[in-house]
Amino acid sequence: MIRLNNINMCYKDKIVFNNLSATFDKKGIIYSIIGKSGSGKTTLFNIITGLEKKYTGEYYYNSIPV
Repeated sequence: MIRLNNINMCYKDKIVFNNLSATFDKKGIIYSIIGKSGSGKTTLFNIITGLEKKYTGEYYYNSIPV
């Protein structure tokens, strides 16, 4: 299970996420993240995979803080 609470992320003057909260908790389900170019899809993926660390908020993997 992945749970994101109040994730905030900025690049220079651009706010990428402002209090983003999401939960991915269903086994056997394939999730899809869709949106316009520049909407933060890759940034969200980088946060989830640990490649991006310059954000505020809470990130839990199997109820363990990341």
